[in-house]
Amino acid sequence: MTFKLLTLGCKVNSYEIAAVKSAFLKHGYKEDKTNPDIVVINTCSVTEVSDAKSRKIIRQLFLI
Repeated sequence: MTFKLLTLGCKVNSYEIAAVKSAFLKHGYKEDKTNPDIVVINTCSVTEVSDAKSRKIIRQLFLI
């Protein structure tokens, strides 16, 4: 299985996504940024504006 990690938002997300990546790798998953089986999106939103920006980026990435 392969995975791709995306981080949107605050600096704390960088630490969290590093832990997620470590767990995936520990369990034998391989990182694949072009054609992954699993995509994890870690967002952080404090305001309505940041929520809207995250939703917009996610829709653009996955053409929803």
